[in-house]
Amino acid sequence: ASDDESLGSLCGSCCECLSRVVAVTCSLAVVVGVAMGVAMFIFDGAIRLKEDFAVYELGARNAVDTGKELLAHVLGQMPRSVVDEISDNALSSAKAIVSDLLGELLSHAATIIVELLMLGLYVMFWLCTPMPLNTKTERIFRRYLFLKGSACICYGFF
Repeated sequence: ASDDESLGSLCGSCCECLSRVVAVTCSLAVVVGVAMGVAMFIFDGAIRLKEDFAVYELGARNAVDTGKELLAHVLGQMPRSVVDEISDNALSSAKAIVSDLLGELLSHAATIIVELLMLGLYVMFWLCTPMPLNTKTERIFRRYLFLKGSACICYGFF
């Protein structure tokens, strides 16, 4: 009977260890997948913005022209040279701001990706050796996660 109990205990601990490894691997895969997906969207958007910058510039020129017409109706007659100078200054300032913003976004994207990977490693090590909890605390924690998850899912659907 003692051998059967020790074999059952060994099998139970192996199953528990295997299930923990599978859960940690799945959790880490989700975290890394989401981080890589966000990074891919950021880089893809930045590249498309640089490639299609002429289209955005044309749209900005159309918006400035519409603004000129609206300003002419509101303020009456203004010298055309003043309006053109204001619109050219606004357009060049907008181009400089977008270019600087894009450069800053790309320079910080690599830092954010490294920080997310470090967070993933931290979570993986924390999941591999969780803090021991008594059963009452574990029940409260599980209930909180269940209620919070249910509330978020209901909020997302409705």
